[in-house]
Amino acid sequence: MTVGGDPRRRALRRYVASVVVAGVVAVVVSYLVHPARPSDALPGLALGLAALVGTWIPLRFHYRGGLFSGFTLEEAVLVAMLFTLPAGLPPALLLVAAVIGYGTKQRELIKIGFNVGQVSLWSAAATATFHVVGADADILAPRSLLALVAATVTLNVVNACLIAELFRRLDGRPWRDTFREVGRLYAVTWIGNTSFGLLLAYVARQDPLATIPASVLMVGLYLGYRGYAHVLEERRRSQRLHAVTRNLATATGSANAGQAFLRDLAQLFGAEVAELAIRQHDRLRLIRHGHGGLWVRDDVEVLSEPLRRALQDADLVRVEQGSRRVEREGSAHRDALAAPLVFEGMTIGALAVHGRVGLEPWTSSDLQLLGTLASEAAVAVKNVELVTSLQDQTRKLRDIVEAVADGIVMVDAAGRIAAWNPAMERAVGRVAADALQRPWEQVLHQEHPSWDRFDAAMQDVLAGQR
Repeated sequence: MTVGGDPRRRALRRYVASVVVAGVVAVVVSYLVHPARPSDALPGLALGLAALVGTWIPLRFHYRGGLFSGFTLEEAVLVAMLFTLPAGLPPALLLVAAVIGYGTKQRELIKIGFNVGQVSLWSAAATATFHVVGADADILAPRSLLALVAATVTLNVVNACLIAELFRRLDGRPWRDTFREVGRLYAVTWIGNTSFGLLLAYVARQDPLATIPASVLMVGLYLGYRGYAHVLEERRRSQRLHAVTRNLATATGSANAGQAFLRDLAQLFGAEVAELAIRQHDRLRLIRHGHGGLWVRDDVEVLSEPLRRALQDADLVRVEQGSRRVEREGSAHRDALAAPLVFEGMTIGALAVHGRVGLEPWTSSDLQLLGTLASEAAVAVKNVELVTSLQDQTRKLRDIVEAVADGIVMVDAAGRIAAWNPAMERAVGRVAADALQRPWEQVLHQEHPSWDRFDAAMQDVLAGQR
């Protein structure tokens, strides 16, 4: 995520600064009220190292090409700290672990600041809740479990609120969207972290140094969380995939159809922006959805670099987190997928998604899925072009028919009048509105010697004869 000088970015920096200040103040106050004792040095050091391990293996949110830690295993370590250390030490240890852990993993100060402030606030809030409710000496006593549940629920609520407010300030994303996305995973991580934290608490009471090798088990817990996050992502994707393929099958070429397709495509891949470039004769039309809605341009200069590469190389393109930024339309695309639209060996366009929003980065399977959808989109684009061409030809034919001096009438297979040009109106004296969709005999019948032969000829034609 980049932070510029626009008002929204300045507001974001103020928000992150306020989170950092509030978090540090909460930690300092907590430590001053309940300072550490010399006997807490060894268990504090061991659990502090375990917390540092937890910061290094998070499930992360991707947003605008930036990373924000969303789910970490520090919660499990905090549970162990609550049962073994005085109230002032857990927030302080987690603050130090966050500064070291996030400071060594991330380079942008604003992201380090947000993650550090986030950890400081939820750890201080959870610790205060735990000690206000109160716990017994027995870890599994009902009152201890009640205090633990209250503390961890407070932790998750504070964490979710901070993330939701961050995304709201970044791009006006409603709170409910964030909670809907993270709610189920929060529930699973809450159960797993609490259970593992109780195990660490038992180990720490027996031998504080044993928590260091025990913390290695957090790697397995982390892998389990990633697997569950992947399951949730695939379930959401399967639901969105149906909408995307339906839009492709019913493509009409209208702006509404294009917008619906790109909107569903962005939701399918968890992307901020989806765009489609189509070659139309001697021009290139770009349709983009995201960052304020839909817009269409015939300007090759606004093509993003991934889309341009897919068009030029006729190959799949994947831009991963941390690669060179390409600036287009004032936004940085550090993560993107692009695929060419190839029809009968010719590249007729390209499809791309930018800005991962969600858990974990895009993978090669995401790129292959986009390639498959691009192939279907190429067929849909050609079908739309064919329909448009037929409509143009029909329009031209109608213009010709209406312009000729001879009266022309068209009768459908059911014997009803389907077309009635202006010259026919003048010849018969009946306007088109009175003739269309009526049986031709009623409209054209005249007392004339040749009527019977004309009637017989029309019957033969309607029967399929020339």
